[in-house]
Amino acid sequence: MPSSAHDSTSTRDVLGASRLHVNLNGTDFTLPDNDSLFILLSLLQEHPLDPMFEDYGNFMVPCRASCKGEFDGDTCEYTYLDLGPVYEDAPNAVRFHGNFLDVWHPFSLDTDDPQLIAVLLDTIRKNQLRSDYLDARSGRKRPPSSTSQ
Repeated sequence: MPSSAHDSTSTRDVLGASRLHVNLNGTDFTLPDNDSLFILLSLLQEHPLDPMFEDYGNFMVPCRASCKGEFDGDTCEYTYLDLGPVYEDAPNAVRFHGNFLDVWHPFSLDTDDPQLIAVLLDTIRKNQLRSDYLDARSGRKRPPSSTSQ
């Protein structure tokens, strides 16, 4: 069994993936990973993503960071510590994560398979070009930029 910082019971060989670990994909935890992945791909084609996740790696981050939150009054500041790869045998693995704007289906999955990464990244970037996604993105409030006038 591969070494992992996560429980590896949901690791499957899906779509030729070298590694696929579904941490979270919707609320039905009884689906096998391959069924779960096909549902996610369908939802990505049918529903706009929540643009909020652009602020957290734009839906994809390296599987490296560990987050430690510190609460300070009304704000929560996060300190990220790089503890190395989550999967020692897959140091180039990435994590796809996010949720949808109009349907509750949070997702978080890790993979190091280049083909699967390309499919997911392409599907997500196409989703970000949808008019409903762009409308939601233009209407959201963002933190003030340091370059603002």
